[in-house]
Amino acid sequence: MGVRRPAHSKALQPKKTEIIWQKIKNMPNIHIITLGKLKEKFWREAESEYLKRLSPYYQINIHEIREESFDKKVTKNKSN
Repeated sequence: MGVRRPAHSKALQPKKTEIIWQKIKNMPNIHIITLGKLKEKFWREAESEYLKRLSPYYQINIHEIREESFDKKVTKNKSN
């Protein structure tokens, strides 16, 4: 016969979702700020592989900033 546990012992154990949330909450954050998006397929695949490998250990946030041409701003200022 196996050892019988009291009925309340399961109630004292945290649920799996609570354990997962605690792990996520305690994960270090990484913020990656990029200028524009990756255009080449090779670099997009490399990025997804890198993120896949880091995601179990870090919470990663990618912030993509829109590219702007500096030439347009310079020409506008020179004409004034």
